Amino acid sequence: MALLNDTLERIQPLDPSFRARAHARLESLTMPHWALGRLMDLAEDLAGMTRSMDPSVARKTVVVMAADHGVVCEGVSKYPAEVTRKWCSTS
Repeated sequence: MALLNDTLERIQPLDPSFRARAHARLESLTMPHWALGRLMDLAEDLAGMTRSMDPSVARKTVVVMAADHGVVCEGVSKYPAEVTRKWCSTS
């Protein structure tokens, strides 16, 4: 529990100046505008959260989740709810 409390105490609000610097840096790259989509948004957010233009990602975790969330019932998804189960069970 101490680790959790220590971690929570160290969390600070996102620093907009680092996010802006990251945005400017990404805009200067030679590639089509925002070619990597949300990954570029994530890079900006990471810079703002870590207050660094070169944040360490040595201790990383990737969490992948899939669910229907009722979108099939709402007619939003063009695939049936069974697709999520089938894809996840074959992975």
